[in-house]
Amino acid sequence: MKRLTLPILALSLTFAQEGMWTFDQLPKKQLKKEYNYELTDEFAQNMQLAALRTNTGGTGSFISPNGLVLTNHHVARSMIFSVSTSENDYIKEGFYANTLDDELKCPNVHIDQLIKRVDITERVNAHLTEEMSLQEKERRRQELLILFKEKAQEESGLHVQVVTLYHGLKYELYFYKRYTDVRLVLAPESETAAFGGDPENFEYPRQCFDYTLLRLYEDGKPALTPNYFKWSESGPKLNEVLFIVGNPGGTDRLITVAHLQDKRDVTLPLLLKFLNSRINLMEEFGKRGSEEKRRANKLLKRLMNGQKVMTGMHKYLEDKPVIQEKICQESDLFGVVNSKPWFDLEECFEKHRVARGCSFYVERGAFYGSQLFSFAKKLVQFSAERNKPSHKRLKEYINTELPTIERELFSQEPFFEDLETCLIDRGIKDLTALFGEDHPIIKQLLSGPSAEDIVSNSKLNSLELRKELYHNPELIKTSLDPAIVFARLLDPLAREIRRFVEDEFNAPVVESYSKICKTLIERKGEKIYPDATFTLRFAYGQMKGYYGQDRYLQPISTLGDLFATHDKHPNDESYSLPSRWIEARDHLGMELPVNFVSNHDKIGGNSGSAMINTNGEIVGLLFDGNRYAFGYDYKFDDTQGRAINVHSDAIIYSLDKMYGADRILKELGRK
Repeated sequence: MKRLTLPILALSLTFAQEGMWTFDQLPKKQLKKEYNYELTDEFAQNMQLAALRTNTGGTGSFISPNGLVLTNHHVARSMIFSVSTSENDYIKEGFYANTLDDELKCPNVHIDQLIKRVDITERVNAHLTEEMSLQEKERRRQELLILFKEKAQEESGLHVQVVTLYHGLKYELYFYKRYTDVRLVLAPESETAAFGGDPENFEYPRQCFDYTLLRLYEDGKPALTPNYFKWSESGPKLNEVLFIVGNPGGTDRLITVAHLQDKRDVTLPLLLKFLNSRINLMEEFGKRGSEEKRRANKLLKRLMNGQKVMTGMHKYLEDKPVIQEKICQESDLFGVVNSKPWFDLEECFEKHRVARGCSFYVERGAFYGSQLFSFAKKLVQFSAERNKPSHKRLKEYINTELPTIERELFSQEPFFEDLETCLIDRGIKDLTALFGEDHPIIKQLLSGPSAEDIVSNSKLNSLELRKELYHNPELIKTSLDPAIVFARLLDPLAREIRRFVEDEFNAPVVESYSKICKTLIERKGEKIYPDATFTLRFAYGQMKGYYGQDRYLQPISTLGDLFATHDKHPNDESYSLPSRWIEARDHLGMELPVNFVSNHDKIGGNSGSAMINTNGEIVGLLFDGNRYAFGYDYKFDDTQGRAINVHSDAIIYSLDKMYGADRILKELGRK
């Protein structure tokens, strides 16, 4: 093993607003110094309990004491789709429940509220010794984390998640109250929620009403939620400090130069190739007809969004001097460290490039979006794991995760055979291209039934059959259902690749990063916030315009701007508006603020985060970043990077003038 210069990123807080802060290290001193604002523990506690995390990859917030939740339309899109039909397309037409009884229950959804956090790092490390190999240490660590998680969940009655911070230096248990009865209250039409469509995605000025209202229920009644954000009567003001509380998905600001180079040269190109192929697939499927286009759009919008983000991230790493800057920062901060043999991360990334690519396709990519394969894979793996001790199982099937598996397997989301056939056929082709026709498992796969035969002859679209198989796992092992047989054929390959990557790649990388981050924190005098992990974080900033490519962009866009943009693109469906908006145009206030930009530190997963003022009142709803924020995964820079938000006044105005949502306005105290 080589001795080398320690590859570490020195995090320098160049920008005052930088930081996605955990709630045990809130930037109280900075806020006092910069804004003379005292962030109290009581205020922080209300923020924590009012903010929520959705299993659709975003954030939400309680906005009433009766379980009413505000989030983005695009965060709730899959929920809206799941309660839609070809006759009632609520994505396109919008939806409003006039009464509580009209609120629609969304299948296979859960929303989590963070209750508390417990550091278990010392408890884990106490069971690890230097005599253990890296592989033995990592396996034991994972077993311990499961044991601690399960014990905590049993004792607390809450849903518990293990959260890894600082890339393996620190481990915490996050205790969540999980809501599984989630109902749709109101969703604007997609034409207003995503006005400008893909051409305007990540652009500003924008004029989107990207919001949706949900309600959480307990025991068949609206949940009682005393911690919530009240609604501002004035909206955001220039120069005032504003907060966002949400769940940023993931950043790579603490990773090494070698790791960044791997992102640039390997990981992002792999993901972009996959996204491009699936976008083409869904676009071709959508050409079959209007109903096929509606079905394809469920995946297509998500894929196109990911493509833009990752293209921007890749371009940032190629064009910006961020890697060279980090090389200099590492050298300046740490100098040359030769006292210990540090694992050569660059060699590790290069050595296991192929295995990691195979792992992506086998575990996630090949059959992305296929419900049928997801059902079959879960049943097959569950039957193999069920009789093992919980801490020895694949982590998806430990005892505390079984309620999630059950909810996914027993979901009654709509099932489309034509789309399933398309997705499974493409997955088979991808695996064949990856492993070659001579691979023994691929040979069996190609000699078996076609994707069309698998889908048309499988009975797994039956909820009753899925329940029967789940409750009688031995039946799964001998089932002749073609989807089960197909998943059973691929399972050994998936397990082999997974174990190899965990042992040969994950174990040494975790070990190396735990030492790297430990040294970083020891040598850096100020607090270093951990990379984002799709867990609750706090950020602060201001409503603030910026200089675009050729002009200064004001921080607020208006309803007048929306109609002006609509008029400029009369034949482009991306800029079309619902008839109710066109008909009401002459009676609407064109000066109404619709969107605004702010210089908050945010990333994907923050979508749906409430923007609040120092009184804890909602002044906006974060829904996007502009094109200059693509590099936020690696470095914060608010010179031009901005968060894009729906203005609180725009939401209230549309509830009143467009949707006649009087009962909601009363609930918000605005009527």
